[in-house]
Amino acid sequence: MNEITNNLNAHWKNNPEYFRDRDTYNQIFHYSERSDQQKALLDSYRKKKEDTQTAQRYNT
Repeated sequence: MNEITNNLNAHWKNNPEYFRDRDTYNQIFHYSERSDQQKALLDSYRKKKEDTQTAQRYNT
């Protein structure tokens, strides 16, 4: 799972377009082919990033 998290962090930094919408995210990270545990990790990562972006908008 650390490998997935590391890859997500790298893509967040270098390929932010992968996170622009849920369909793109699911396709890029092969969501439908993942185990339930991997899907939970992908879901929580995306939710955390969305929450961070929302908070940043309120703080600017």
